[in-house]
Amino acid sequence: MTIRASRLIIVALVLALVAAACSGGVAETTTTVDEVTGTTSSEGTQATDSGSEPSGSDQPWVIDEPLKVWIDPPREKAVTLYLETFPDANIEYEFVDRGEFPAQVLLFNAAGEGWPDVMFAEPEILARAADEQHDYPLDLTPYLSDGVVDGFYPGGIAPCLDGDRVLCLRNDIAHMVVWYNAPKMAEFGYELPTTWQEYEAFGEQVAADHPGFLIGAFGDEQALDTYYWPSRCPVQVLDGEGGVFIDLADQRCTRVTEMADNLIELGVLSKVGPFDPAFVEKIQNDEWLLFPAANWYGEFVFQGREDGLYYQTGEGQVGAAPPLLWEGEDVAWTGARGGAAWAVSQHTGHPEAAAHFVEWVTTSPIFQGVAGGYPAYAPAAPAWAGNINDNPLYANDVVSVVTEAADLLDPSWGSVRYDYLGTFVDLVIGPVQSGSTVAEVFGDLEEPLRSLAELNGYALIDSEPAR
Repeated sequence: MTIRASRLIIVALVLALVAAACSGGVAETTTTVDEVTGTTSSEGTQATDSGSEPSGSDQPWVIDEPLKVWIDPPREKAVTLYLETFPDANIEYEFVDRGEFPAQVLLFNAAGEGWPDVMFAEPEILARAADEQHDYPLDLTPYLSDGVVDGFYPGGIAPCLDGDRVLCLRNDIAHMVVWYNAPKMAEFGYELPTTWQEYEAFGEQVAADHPGFLIGAFGDEQALDTYYWPSRCPVQVLDGEGGVFIDLADQRCTRVTEMADNLIELGVLSKVGPFDPAFVEKIQNDEWLLFPAANWYGEFVFQGREDGLYYQTGEGQVGAAPPLLWEGEDVAWTGARGGAAWAVSQHTGHPEAAAHFVEWVTTSPIFQGVAGGYPAYAPAAPAWAGNINDNPLYANDVVSVVTEAADLLDPSWGSVRYDYLGTFVDLVIGPVQSGSTVAEVFGDLEEPLRSLAELNGYALIDSEPAR
């Protein structure tokens, strides 16, 4: 088996586990699915806690033709639970490759038909379908409950806002925490770092005292979100008026680059990604101490279950610590990797029904309590916490750490309409894995990003917008 095949199998395994975690059954309800169309009908008792109640009709979900909803397999549970809560609703859903969605919208625009009423995708994908050429998303503002947007974490809802318009609602946020190997940290007598400077010094100590142990990964697109985003490196700062500020020579970028090069040279920061077989083996062999990564790594990657990727048993191996602070600054900002959103088509014939569905799935504890990812809607977080607290994998109160870190997700990292992550992988990660230092190649990223921004309709601005 080639390394590439191994990587694909591991990634497929993780995606399958996520889907399984988000599609468990609901007792005392009968649900039927048309095998051809995916239309679901339900019989059951309406739940007493159905989330917020959108404005408009008393029963906006009652329509005479199916609402066309495009999702991925883990979000099937959102549809089935919605229909169990609102049995008179009429929804037809389809599993799609959302990466192809922006191109499909152009085809639908040319044909004058075909748009899904509701689309589930990452904010970056929805942003590519929101420019003048695609013009897909509906402004949800007139259809949402009063004040509901204020219930979302600022860093979560920010990619969905365009001035006064609300173009989507976030389903979940994937902000970072610092995962740590609790038994090994105790065995070696180490204390958890609280700043990035302490993190670097910790890596230097580990390299000297316990060579071979890792404190993180710098081997795929996640490195940009994990290290540069929390530093507020101006990779893509939007001004809200169509402009973007890019300056990779800023000291908030160079300090990350210098730290990464130091830790990579010491051998404590891996040059392969977290799903690479070599990195997985390091975790499974307990040859790791720290790992800054998204909050969903706990449930879907570390796991502590028989089918887990990193750990197959839960024995208090893993703890979570708060995001790290850059010394001299006031806020320990964190980045994110993942977290998707729901958008409604401006072409829909049933905007009230579509908005009701989108608001319910993003705010109701009925779905958010079993959805898996950390809710972007803050009042739904306690429902999510109930599943996490029961996992014996955790060595500390992971729920409190993840919940408090949600307020630290930096809202100023713009969701742009171009592939900045793929460009980062091609121009930085690839060369670093081939022997270059990060410092030698990170600056090469700026001009391609500036060109991509202009090609996608952004104006390059010379002054950084207020953050």
